[in-house]
Amino acid sequence: CTMSTIRKKIGVITCDPENFYERKILEGIFKMSEQYNYDVLVFTTYVKASHRIDRYLRGEANIYNVINFDRLDGIILITLSFKYHNDNLVYNHIRDLLRKKCHCPVISVDETMDDYEYVKTEDTIAFEKMTDHVIEEHNCKKIYFLAGDREVNSSQMRVRGFKNSLKKHGMEIREEDIIYGEFWYTFGERFAQRLATGDLVMPDAVMAASDYIGIGFMSAATRLGYRIPDDFIVTGFDGVIES
Repeated sequence: CTMSTIRKKIGVITCDPENFYERKILEGIFKMSEQYNYDVLVFTTYVKASHRIDRYLRGEANIYNVINFDRLDGIILITLSFKYHNDNLVYNHIRDLLRKKCHCPVISVDETMDDYEYVKTEDTIAFEKMTDHVIEEHNCKKIYFLAGDREVNSSQMRVRGFKNSLKKHGMEIREEDIIYGEFWYTFGERFAQRLATGDLVMPDAVMAASDYIGIGFMSAATRLGYRIPDDFIVTGFDGVIES
């Protein structure tokens, strides 16, 4: 073929492509690459970057060593899928490879990596509106916010929206009511256990920074005898299939 008909290639680097978040981003990448006549090559582990067996995770991460960066015209990093897990094992491995071997443009999604350009979803306004609803429509006063990972940008944006609404309504912002954990069912389950032990004051609402946190909390709280929404309101976010 002639040079004018050679299709450019985008490499996508991620982890755990079966996850809802990764699937939705990949769907968008595939749709736009088809529109603009790009080929997409996905390099991924088939386990989460938080996989508990270190040696197994290192074995899975070998897939990134096969990337021929000289054959790619650009890289998209789904960085949130492999940052802040297992001492950043996968993150650091990918970062080192990019520094040593990559000479094409790199875009990071939803989390930063070095000085590469990055794009993010703006969640602040959405969480401000959700908190407005809980306060104005349901007259909630005592609200816990389950914020996910402290270091993740999306956590900070969602917390910011929550605080903006409290401030707007003249309500006290109590840092002890904003609780950080992981964006997963287990965080919600642990919080339900804390509530059941009497360690925490009974809330009017529990706002979860992700559906997974909210589902984990509701499942555990129901098993512990709480009634939702009779005892307290629960909100989630992201629109995952399970919700």
